Amino acid sequence: MTRRHRKLLAEVENSPFAWELREFIRERGSYEGPATWILTNLNERATETQRAAKNWPKSPNLTGQLISKFAPALRLKGVRVSYSRHGLYGRLWLLEDENAPSCDKATHTEPNKPSALIKRIGATIRAVMP
Repeated sequence: MTRRHRKLLAEVENSPFAWELREFIRERGSYEGPATWILTNLNERATETQRAAKNWPKSPNLTGQLISKFAPALRLKGVRVSYSRHGLYGRLWLLEDENAPSCDKATHTEPNKPSALIKRIGATIRAVMP
């Protein structure tokens, strides 16, 4: 393990955001959506003290940056991190617990192909927008 990986692992262990993200994924098994949705879910779970912390993300952009930053260490902790581009939502994050029974490497979503759920959501939004 490189010095960089050890440093990132220490940051993940000491970051309330990374800890909540790991716990959220462990409970759900997987999650796919934009950083806005991830931040909303984590804000609902976090305590007021965690949300007020200096290193807690206040915007979806910072949420995405932190996920990118922590991705190598999260992978070492058993959380698979990938993303795809979607015209309507921008970057869609796919976070999976590698130890979850439903996470099968053979059925892993291709990084550049949105899931059927995201396609349906996009079609629904386009249908209701003028």
